[in-house]
Amino acid sequence: EPQPTGNYWLFKWYGEMTGDMVEVTPPTTTGRYIEIGEPVPAPSTRIPGQDGFGGAIGLGGDDPNTHVELPDGLVDGLGDFTVAAWVKPDANTQWSRIFDFGSGTENNMFLTVDDGTGLRFDLKVGGTVQQIASSAGTLPTGQWSHVAVVKTGDTGVLYVDGEPVGVNEAMTLSPADMGETTQNWIGESQYEADPLLDAAVDEFQIFGRGLTEAEVRSLTASPAGETGGGDVAWYPFEEAEGTTALDASGNGRDAVVGTATTGVEHIPALDGFASADPETDTAKVVFGGGEGDIRLDVQGLDSLNGFGRKANVQVFTTGWTGTDGVSEGPVPLFEGTYRVDGDGSISVPVQGLNETDAYYAVITPERKAPDFEGPVRRHEAEDAFPAHWLGEQDSPLASENGYIEGRPWADELLFTVDAPVAGAYDLGIRYTNDSAEAVTGDLGVNGEKTELAYEPTGSEFATAAVPLELREGRNWITVELDDIGVDYLEATPFSERLQAEGGEWAGAELVEVDMSEGNFFAPYFSEAAYVRGFEGEDSNLRLPVTVPAAGTYELTIGYSTAGTEEERRAQITSGHLLRVGDGEWQEVVYTPTQYRDMVGTTTVTVELPAGTSELTLAKSDPDRDDEPQPGTVDLDYIDVELAH
Repeated sequence: EPQPTGNYWLFKWYGEMTGDMVEVTPPTTTGRYIEIGEPVPAPSTRIPGQDGFGGAIGLGGDDPNTHVELPDGLVDGLGDFTVAAWVKPDANTQWSRIFDFGSGTENNMFLTVDDGTGLRFDLKVGGTVQQIASSAGTLPTGQWSHVAVVKTGDTGVLYVDGEPVGVNEAMTLSPADMGETTQNWIGESQYEADPLLDAAVDEFQIFGRGLTEAEVRSLTASPAGETGGGDVAWYPFEEAEGTTALDASGNGRDAVVGTATTGVEHIPALDGFASADPETDTAKVVFGGGEGDIRLDVQGLDSLNGFGRKANVQVFTTGWTGTDGVSEGPVPLFEGTYRVDGDGSISVPVQGLNETDAYYAVITPERKAPDFEGPVRRHEAEDAFPAHWLGEQDSPLASENGYIEGRPWADELLFTVDAPVAGAYDLGIRYTNDSAEAVTGDLGVNGEKTELAYEPTGSEFATAAVPLELREGRNWITVELDDIGVDYLEATPFSERLQAEGGEWAGAELVEVDMSEGNFFAPYFSEAAYVRGFEGEDSNLRLPVTVPAAGTYELTIGYSTAGTEEERRAQITSGHLLRVGDGEWQEVVYTPTQYRDMVGTTTVTVELPAGTSELTLAKSDPDRDDEPQPGTVDLDYIDVELAH
């Protein structure tokens, strides 16, 4: 049955807004990022080519070069032609270009390393497109391949390593039909959303005629082969460095190498929308796009009649799961009471934003606050003992706009923390340290003390994190106030995400996905990669998992299933066997996903010892002759969380 995605909850929040939409002022009004610093182009470099071919240019990846801009009008007037080059891809990113010549998306010709099935050449004039598709798939990564596009008369041929891999005998269009070409590139596309090429390129040659098969093959043996070299343009990339790529054809058509920009930091920009309802005295804010710690300023609460001196704020979040990945729903983050200033404003700090997640704040008068849906995980320093003797310090950057500093007669805070179950927890202490050096202080958990370091924060706040073990029920945690101020502490059940690609596997393959902003319809996979095709009797995945305390843990496995349309409609399940270390096997059942590359989740419970152990997911038990588990499964991640 249909399951909600992360996007569903975001739109649900929007749909639940009532009253009037109100003005939102983001830090920047254009773009998803704020640029900080002065841009400086990185120096252009060259790399060694293959033996016998001199130097080459590296584009993308670890190389500073991004693309090569060729002169305007480079292929104007050509009828028959040949474009040839050596290419060594580091990744065959879909729709990235080996070359793209034209004047925009309506008039251009390009060769892409991957159209979804393999190498492909397109020549487009107006609404007419003529193609040559490769029957050999994509180019192998990490090794040099020679590619050539040849048009002679009405016949177009695509070559790889001197062998024809695609033919179109109805290539009636030619570069001359495109008109003036003002955007001619190696490694870049006419379409802004397409990714840049991640590959090395060498001996890029353009000929004003269609080479014969023998001539194309000769280019795989030496730079000029039997052709004399490209007579329109020839870029051997023999320069030691620099942004000029010299034309060896003798025509003086030198090219310009574009490089990445350094010296600029891109900060994700916050944005959102908000509503205010005078009938319910409720303001709602949906926000996101930012990264790290932010401050949400809400003004105009005095226009709602129900607000007095205090406002209740409840904040929730939902993770991004792409357009198809399943989301279990919003997670309650925290609840707090904030003083309403005389101008009707409050300031709510929110820590640890993830750029791709969405956040939701519900603001009501304190006396009208709904019950908070989540467990109590945040414990304010103002509520600890003996905070009322120490005095609260004001700060708009602090939770509930206040924090506690020590005094000579009291330099320790005692927090009471109720844990729903015994086991491993993540403890975060929100603090401020305005000194120039790190400060150490004792952290006590039920009488046992350890030393914790607090790095300098200036006038800001930061979080010191530490794993610890709590007992079920009441726990006493003490925090030493030695030259620091404490805002709050949060105790959350231990959780960690294990990426499938971070383990070792057999009988499956790694798949990397382009999930850039421009590739809007890409399927969602955590960290943009997954391991595909666990189906054979001997296929398995082995992942190390480390937990600070022994206990019962829930494993939430992100997966997708293969199979025919009939099998998916019939809801035929797939399966794995799972064990911890050398323990007993247990079955894992995967309900069919609607289609492959759609991430679903399934949950199993295991007992984990303290320290590091190994999780194994296998299709069969090697010590038994039982039938292997059914179906084909792709694995994305495993979330490990203390069961509670």
